[in-house]
Amino acid sequence: MPFEALTFPSERKLTIAWQQPLWASWGLCTSLLGFHLITAFTVQPVWEALVFERTLFFRERIGGQVAALIEQGEWWRLASSVSVHVDGVHLILNLIAIIGLGRVLEPWIGARRLVGWFCLGGILGSLGSHLAGITISDGASGGAFALLGALVWLGFDSQLQLDSEARWLLTTPVRLLAGVNLLLPIIVPFLDAIGHLVGFGTGFVLGVIHRRWSIGAAFLDL
Repeated sequence: MPFEALTFPSERKLTIAWQQPLWASWGLCTSLLGFHLITAFTVQPVWEALVFERTLFFRERIGGQVAALIEQGEWWRLASSVSVHVDGVHLILNLIAIIGLGRVLEPWIGARRLVGWFCLGGILGSLGSHLAGITISDGASGGAFALLGALVWLGFDSQLQLDSEARWLLTTPVRLLAGVNLLLPIIVPFLDAIGHLVGFGTGFVLGVIHRRWSIGAAFLDL
């Protein structure tokens, strides 16, 4: 696949590819689920580690984002913490988000970009949380919000030709979903508002660059 600006060359209006396989989306979900399962077997009882809240010590041991350790030079935790989840519900919500957003986005931007945008959103979301002074924040929400941000941008892209179903989806449910999830941390204080916002902004900016700046798109693809 050549490195070039994200284009949709089809002569017909862009549609939602409901039947296209989602190799990247399911691959990300399998990786996150696999990590959660494998780490659960390092403690007893296993079923509690799979379902219930994991202690801060446990999350630190498996690569969680801990501000004190990052300041000591363990910067790799900004990436590893994307795979660490607080409990089973936290994991499942992120898996649903990845599959739901990937269902629309992956056929349009390709598997390679979807994984890259997810990873960049996750890492920058972790970095934003750390710089904001959040002592510990784990999970793939930053990556999922990057996918959401990219979809919101595509809904605003006046140069993009969409069929009626895709246009409705990007202008109503997707924007509503973004608004609710960006405002939710105000009501639920333990949610990482900074990580969500930075992840969302990352995806939005990536969409703009790939649609409007071919040189920047090629650099980011590399």
